Amino acid sequence: MTGSERQARTSAVRWAGAAILVATASLVATWWQVDPTASATDEGYYLITYAEGLRPRGLVGEAARLLGLTPAGFRWMLYAFHVGWAILLGLAVMAGARDDEGRRAPRAGTAGAILIFLFVYNTPSFLAAGYEFVDPAKDFLLLAAALLLFGSRTTLATATAAVLTVLAAMVHEIAVFSALAITVFVWSRDGWKRALSYAGPWSIATLAFLALASARAKHGYAPEDYVANTMDGVRFLYWYSMNLYGLVLAAGALWLVVALVAFRFVALRPFGRAGRALAAAAMYATCFAPLIVAWDTNRIVGMLWLPLLLLVLETRFVAAPSRPLVAVLAAAAALQVFVPAAQIFKHTVYPMGCYSHRVWSAVAERDDSYDRLARPLRIWPPRPGEQMVIKLQREDVGCAVTLRPATMAPAAPRLSP
Repeated sequence: MTGSERQARTSAVRWAGAAILVATASLVATWWQVDPTASATDEGYYLITYAEGLRPRGLVGEAARLLGLTPAGFRWMLYAFHVGWAILLGLAVMAGARDDEGRRAPRAGTAGAILIFLFVYNTPSFLAAGYEFVDPAKDFLLLAAALLLFGSRTTLATATAAVLTVLAAMVHEIAVFSALAITVFVWSRDGWKRALSYAGPWSIATLAFLALASARAKHGYAPEDYVANTMDGVRFLYWYSMNLYGLVLAAGALWLVVALVAFRFVALRPFGRAGRALAAAAMYATCFAPLIVAWDTNRIVGMLWLPLLLLVLETRFVAAPSRPLVAVLAAAAALQVFVPAAQIFKHTVYPMGCYSHRVWSAVAERDDSYDRLARPLRIWPPRPGEQMVIKLQREDVGCAVTLRPATMAPAAPRLSP
């Protein structure tokens, strides 16, 4: 091994170590808002297995059953998936902080570290620590599939990515929307043939699985219920899921990066700009499409991380950053620190942690009427007789803040098929 090769390998190891360190530190930083050890264990997804036949959202529960995990062990398995997601994402961002010749600009490491923080210190980490969603396993599988497709154009990589996508859809069917974003990206970069070779297998296998399991849900709505709701999706979107605070919280300060990266992707080459603009719009739209049938606003729109990461890597966004760009990213990171961790779900804000409770308490105290409080929380006025409320996630959080008892908003009836 020559001296230059040894130096290049040492540099690669150092950058990989830096990526892991930054991703881990960013994840730990979320604990000042949401402590994963203090969250109660919900056995909803834990109890979904394949022991009685195929069921939607049952793959992780089946893995826990085969491994003999307790409900607490199941929850920590999900969080382990999230840790893996954060580290893999950090490695991808740092690997993309190189120019076409493989060199690294002086400020590339700083910009990459800030960008990792913006990705990790965000909605996916808040919800992974505060709730027992199966999203961490889904996100890890989708990220692995996307990076395989980005890094290799071989048939084996495409087939493996398709398998990982099917597994993600078996974890939770909402993965289909992220898979569509990946498909659009592959089409825009590699052409329709490779996009079809990826999308064909996963779509056929996923549709077959959902057809067999669509009416067998044990936790949450069944896939057939979501399909039925699409018949009245616009009304559902208007009255229940399109929430201004939910949209803002979904990505926080990362929204600024969304705009910058989209602009750079469109201007990447002088030809084909219209096609790239259409591709970027379609990729981002896949993060809003589920709002037609589901109402946990910031959790759904928070899926924006995947199409954004693909565009960051394609544009080499942090490969040669200017001083103004680094300053903008640093300002965005400073703002992101103070984004309150919460879930916007079915007309209700669920704060997570003491800091978030205080922020939302201040919002609530601005107005004596919960009916009028709904106005700043929604893009448009709420449906007559319904309101946005703020509700403590748990009663034993020990926070020095008191919220007036909130009336639970009425549940939306199942919309007519």
